[in-house]
Amino acid sequence: MTRHWTDTMVAVATHAAVTAAQARVAAGETTAVEECTGVGRTCAEVRAHAESELRAWQADGEDGKA
Repeated sequence: MTRHWTDTMVAVATHAAVTAAQARVAAGETTAVEECTGVGRTCAEVRAHAESELRAWQADGEDGKA
């Protein structure tokens, strides 16, 4: 099955990734510079994380939490 990303899905995944990055910075797990540049992570890792955040957001919506 081919996945087609809509503009909304991309926006949601981006928002989720930014929110998660802000939480990591606030918790002191990483710095803003590291988050912005992706230091220590490959493109595949960044994408996998964004997709994970999207799936979590979708699951929350299905549970009525969103």
